[in-house]
Amino acid sequence: MYIVASIWEVARGKKAEAEALGKTMRARLIAQSGVEAIQHYTTDGNEDEIMVIVSYTDEAAYNRIINDPNGPFQTALKDVALESMMTWKQSWRGTAAPE
Repeated sequence: MYIVASIWEVARGKKAEAEALGKTMRARLIAQSGVEAIQHYTTDGNEDEIMVIVSYTDEAAYNRIINDPNGPFQTALKDVALESMMTWKQSWRGTAAPE
């Protein structure tokens, strides 16, 4: 499993709108083959930041979904206009350790 944790900053005063767009974006991504789970959280001490953790079947699925300029993530970003309410700040990526 390949895990990506990303921090997004919500535009000031736009939390409700950003949450609605985020919900739509998560629904679009979870429908993709290769996405196993999506979780999101408000970070401690900063309600204007959201952490999103996405589990992919493997790194190849992540690359296909996220890094293809015409792929599902880039298409959804444009369709949903997520970046009108949130700004990506940082991501951490890696393979989950076997249990």
